Amino acid sequence: MEEALRTVEFAGIEFRSTPDGGRRAHLRGDRLPVYWVVRLARRFQGDATKTAGHFGIPPGAVRAALHYAEAFADEIDAENSDYDSIGFDELKRQLPHLEVPRETAKTRIRR
Repeated sequence: MEEALRTVEFAGIEFRSTPDGGRRAHLRGDRLPVYWVVRLARRFQGDATKTAGHFGIPPGAVRAALHYAEAFADEIDAENSDYDSIGFDELKRQLPHLEVPRETAKTRIRR
């Protein structure tokens, strides 16, 4: 019942079962979990357009994830915390098009 209420309030979000028997918020119609989108958006200082471009999804989908994360911050923070120990290689296996965003100030080529 709780999930049904959340999907009504957050139309861009749906819930899926996880291999461990839990349930997790995902972007509707995509395999991206909300916490992954939020994690990357934080690296882009909350810029929905940059995050969307990275994943190849509409900016509105990123905004839906960010709104959901704002309402359920403890849930999203816990999911991100659980996966802090997972390295890039594991995430890459789960999401093949994932790339590490460049740090703009640190990676600029000086001419």
